[in-house]
Amino acid sequence: MNKIWLLTIEHRHGTDHWVCATEAVALSYLDNYVQQWWEDESEDEDEDEEIPSGPSQRRERYFAEIAQSESYCIEELPLLVV
Repeated sequence: MNKIWLLTIEHRHGTDHWVCATEAVALSYLDNYVQQWWEDESEDEDEDEEIPSGPSQRRERYFAEIAQSESYCIEELPLLVV
């Protein structure tokens, strides 16, 4: 059975969805999102503090500390061909 991965990010402006061929692609989109919005969302944080270099550490810190009102989900779903 073929599969797809659905990345959903909920944020203050709404909800974004990406349909991806692999989990790695979904994580790549998520990493790009975190890097893009880190500076805007961390305005109240210490400006001297660097963004973590590892993608999993970046994701964890962004959603746990920087943008606490945002969330994401990656779901593995069957690809149904009709």
